[in-house]
Amino acid sequence: MNHSQLSPDTSSTLYIHLCGKDTMALDKLIGLQMLAVATFVFVYYSTWVFVLPFVDEDSAVNKFFLPRDYAIKLPLLLLLIGGLGVGTFVGRVLIKNSQKQKSKKKTQ
Repeated sequence: MNHSQLSPDTSSTLYIHLCGKDTMALDKLIGLQMLAVATFVFVYYSTWVFVLPFVDEDSAVNKFFLPRDYAIKLPLLLLLIGGLGVGTFVGRVLIKNSQKQKSKKKTQ
């Protein structure tokens, strides 16, 4: 349905429907899924780093985990990628703000 086809009553009802209890339930569901994923990653990584060194190399449990070298390499890689992402974002915001200030000074 196009926005131009909506009457004022319909659009306000649609807005209330989108911003009402249904979205709150969706937010709770997404939050619960994020919590479940974070808990799984924490338990998996903790088991990999703290328990697996005491388990025999021939154990069937070792099939579910990567080699121990990656227990250090993967978090470092993720930290590097995250740092680069944050740095890029901050840099772009600073450049954009300086361009806005320059354009404001030109117009004055």
